[in-house]
Amino acid sequence: QVTVCSTSQTITNVLTMTHDSHPTQAENEERMRRRRRKEAYHLVAGKSRLSSDMDDLVSDPLYKLLTARQPKSTPEIQQAKAALVKELAVSGGDVTTPSFRSAVEELTNLYDPSHFDARVKTKRDNLANHLGGVWMMLSMPNFPGVLGRNSEGEYLYTLGHMSFDMFPPKDLVCSIQGSFNPVHYVGTRDREAIKHIPASLKDEVKKGKSLLRTYDLITAFTIEPRDATHDDASANSNVTRPIKALMTTYGYALPDPNQSNRLSTWFRGGTIEVWDEELDMEAWRNVFGDLPTPPLKEKAAVFRQKMKTGVCPANSMEVDGKLSYTLEKPFGGHGHAYADVIYLDETLRILRGNYGSLYVSA
Repeated sequence: QVTVCSTSQTITNVLTMTHDSHPTQAENEERMRRRRRKEAYHLVAGKSRLSSDMDDLVSDPLYKLLTARQPKSTPEIQQAKAALVKELAVSGGDVTTPSFRSAVEELTNLYDPSHFDARVKTKRDNLANHLGGVWMMLSMPNFPGVLGRNSEGEYLYTLGHMSFDMFPPKDLVCSIQGSFNPVHYVGTRDREAIKHIPASLKDEVKKGKSLLRTYDLITAFTIEPRDATHDDASANSNVTRPIKALMTTYGYALPDPNQSNRLSTWFRGGTIEVWDEELDMEAWRNVFGDLPTPPLKEKAAVFRQKMKTGVCPANSMEVDGKLSYTLEKPFGGHGHAYADVIYLDETLRILRGNYGSLYVSA
């Protein structure tokens, strides 16, 4: 049983667990390291879900963490925060319901944004100091085209919708166990290694004019096995058992110089990788091993997309099963792609994207 203390600490604990290995078997050690990393996200996701049953929710460790009294918080904020978490649990993470939107408005009306400034690092009482760490999404995934839920209550999507059509087969049905957002400062030396930056932000990033943070999106997902809903032509037709995997989208965030709570974001590429390389590699290669050659019409579309955004789609698999794509000309820039921090304390973060979507994380 996992005791919920913080998402960052729990993942760190799993990553640093000791294991038996032979020092001379470098490949086995590297494989185990990769497994521990992927296992950490699946483990935390599986043990940190809000119960929709109110009787169970009040004794839920995650609920207790989220509703515990925070320093400098008021009773009114704590009450509004508890009401919001309950609405989120009841809705299954759906942030579009009128009751949840009302709960968000009530909480943010009590929140004082003057104590948050993403542009400053040194102020001791700056709420932006809480931005760092690994945030776990409590709201449902924001991918388009949700297909419903599986028997475990997990949301279903096609791989194409999850990855912006970067990984074939696009119609592969997957369930999502959890999504995470690691946010960390990027040092001066590490800035120099960043290759893919929106044109309007290159000078700001390279010269270190403002704070730069990682803004990766990590999704723990499972390829669903074939069932009665899949015919012989389905991408899931040859999947005989669940295959756990991890999808990572690598991104960065810069504070908007003109708005203290706004993070301008961009993404430079992403990967998908199988969780258990020993158990599932053969099944993984059956799904992804022979990447199909796209028809001429699709090739032309890919070429136009590459000229515009510099996208290099996944076209080969690495030895460990990893598939990767890069965005050499990423979209972004202040006022174009961003996330506004509309609430933040030590345990809860609420973002509003540039299209108005809400993202709630613990």
